[in-house]
Amino acid sequence: MGGDAGFLALEKQCAQSAAEIALRYRIRGRGVRIATNAFFFREGDEPTYRNARFGEFRVAANGEPRLVALLDANLQKLGDNRF
Repeated sequence: MGGDAGFLALEKQCAQSAAEIALRYRIRGRGVRIATNAFFFREGDEPTYRNARFGEFRVAANGEPRLVALLDANLQKLGDNRF
């Protein structure tokens, strides 16, 4: 798979087709949060990631999203992406 994803439904449990991926989420305050709230990189690499606007994720079998790369506004990967 790959490409852009779109929101289908917000449910505690749902059946899914082969084209769907269940993504674990958390309720924080008044909103839904998907993925991590932190991203760590080596000291001195901040300029490389300063213009990040999007994240690239892989979804584990249990539905947990894992951030694997940061992307700029044009969806170009930033840094060496060895995450």
